[in-house]
Amino acid sequence: QFNAPKVTQVRDASALKPPPGSPVAIIEFYDLQCPLCAQTNPSLMAAVKQYKIPWIRHDLLIPGHNWSRQAAINARFFDSKSGKLGNDYRDYIFANQGSIWTLIQLQQITQRFADAHKTELPFAIDPTGELAAKVQNDVDLGQRIGVDHTPTIFIVAKGGHEIGRASCRERV
Repeated sequence: QFNAPKVTQVRDASALKPPPGSPVAIIEFYDLQCPLCAQTNPSLMAAVKQYKIPWIRHDLLIPGHNWSRQAAINARFFDSKSGKLGNDYRDYIFANQGSIWTLIQLQQITQRFADAHKTELPFAIDPTGELAAKVQNDVDLGQRIGVDHTPTIFIVAKGGHEIGRASCRERV
């Protein structure tokens, strides 16, 4: 009871639904620098693999995290190559989070990921700000819904029914 996850009061549930054609989905709001998100990530990966359900990921940046915004923008760059590559990058960052303290270290790890996946990183990943705008749209969505902690995970069913919800203590 004393360490129970904080419950998120949903203000606008209109975006909490599975994608068309899917009866159920996991919807997660996360920050790539959040240790609790990194800790939760392997369980979510296993659930998605075992139950073959969609996993919709949304950025929810935590103030004071010095490299999470850039990591989220990097993930959007990899998304532009393929959704799988973007999600693989997110999983890679979570798995290597303990060795990232600075933007320079993030850049080095991002370069290693790009090299391993034969993807060339441009000099400027987001020169127009388009990817940063996508990240901000997720942050705005989370705020509209009422999400104020990461990770916040919703399990939703067709028809807008929420099956479950969990959130932890990394305050946004």
